Amino acid sequence: MLKKALLVGVLSISLPMLSGCEYLSLKKEIKGLQEQVESLEKENAGLQKRLSNMSITEEVVDSSLSIVDNTPMFNLKEDGKLVFPNRLLIPDSKSDANNSMIRVGTSFVYKPSDNWVYRLRGGSLEVAHPMKIWGVVKAITVNDIVPEENMKAILQPFFKDFPKTTISYRKIYFDELAVGMLASAEIPVNNKKNVVNVGFVTYGDYGQLYLFNYEVVDKVTQQELINLLITSGGIGDTKLTLE
Repeated sequence: MLKKALLVGVLSISLPMLSGCEYLSLKKEIKGLQEQVESLEKENAGLQKRLSNMSITEEVVDSSLSIVDNTPMFNLKEDGKLVFPNRLLIPDSKSDANNSMIRVGTSFVYKPSDNWVYRLRGGSLEVAHPMKIWGVVKAITVNDIVPEENMKAILQPFFKDFPKTTISYRKIYFDELAVGMLASAEIPVNNKKNVVNVGFVTYGDYGQLYLFNYEVVDKVTQQELINLLITSGGIGDTKLTLE
């Protein structure tokens, strides 16, 4: 628009110096040029509007497959993973509901939330979480269930010779029946604040042992993740609950 105004201004200043015929001819030419500029501006505005409504997307497959000297080769990614370029798909299929569960031992089944990494080793489930949590759930068999009044006495020796700390205890229930207990305490590890959780459940002929530790980053969230993992466990339709 600025160039257009300058052009018209310069031509207007020059007009009085021209003859009558030249004046009329040049004035007509200027009018034609102005109409042409206005037409181009409208066309440009339309093109810009169309461009703003267009979105171009390109799906980049982060594959381990590359072509080297015309030869296909696989190479591990920086994180050590092997990523294949193609997916396995069954026509007219979709993802099933997230009903996956993990059985630890004979009776107890758990449903970990997202982001837990776990490995089964015999009757033990080893778990880790990006929130600096690691733990073990171990299946055991018992002759008798542990009476409620004896639960704390079973956990207390675990903390023998620990640095001075405060231990908190919570009971674990099946419905309203106390079937176990979880103890928590802060401990220093490499001069960093950690929290250890240790506990157990016994029910019928079977039981579970729990051991979790985390370096404190967000204590409330980290502890809640452990609580949710434990209470995702149960036998049949009966789930564990924490006091």
